[in-house]
Amino acid sequence: MKLTNAKYDLLVDMCETQVDVLVLENATVMSEIVEDLYKQTLGREGSFILSEDNKEIKIEKNLSLVINPFAIDFNDKKIINKLFEELSFIGNEFVSEKMKINSEIGQMLEKLIDNTHYDNIVYNVDCDWNSLFKLYGVKLDCECNTLLEKIISYIKILSRLCSIRVFCFVNIKTFLEEKEIKQLYEMAFYYKIQLLLIESNEGQHHTEENVYIIDKDRCLIIK
Repeated sequence: MKLTNAKYDLLVDMCETQVDVLVLENATVMSEIVEDLYKQTLGREGSFILSEDNKEIKIEKNLSLVINPFAIDFNDKKIINKLFEELSFIGNEFVSEKMKINSEIGQMLEKLIDNTHYDNIVYNVDCDWNSLFKLYGVKLDCECNTLLEKIISYIKILSRLCSIRVFCFVNIKTFLEEKEIKQLYEMAFYYKIQLLLIESNEGQHHTEENVYIIDKDRCLIIK
């Protein structure tokens, strides 16, 4: 895959065994680029183009932007919808069990209604799987001991459920120790996930990194 931005003459040629680090020394450029990527992850227009085999692919379907890692939500609407979709597909193998559940719920409702003073209560017990998932609060457990654990869990979930292939983190090196950065890289390589780190400062360089710097004068430097 390649991520390009003609405005800054930027071409990031992604490789499974490398992490791309985009250092933005100019605060205005940082704001512009992060805002652009954010809008494009929502399906809006922007200056970035993500492509594969010379064909443009949608950023909102292939790239996740994490600006605040502490606010990672394992149960946002997109993830929950995909989770329910997968569980419903599996549920197709348990038709008789679902019918039994609906039958038992119907019997319980009849008992409740028989003990009221009303004869015009109606209900629908032909619940689909999604209704049952919502009723019982099915969701993903987001309890993690460390920030790194939370990030890795999020990457695994989003890549599996939503087929996200590129994870872009803003200033993540500010929050992780060097050994944790190495662990994050190792996980990404193992699961063939592409990492793009946007950083305000260059910091320590790792052999696994391709570094692109847009300096304070908006000049591109590739290391």
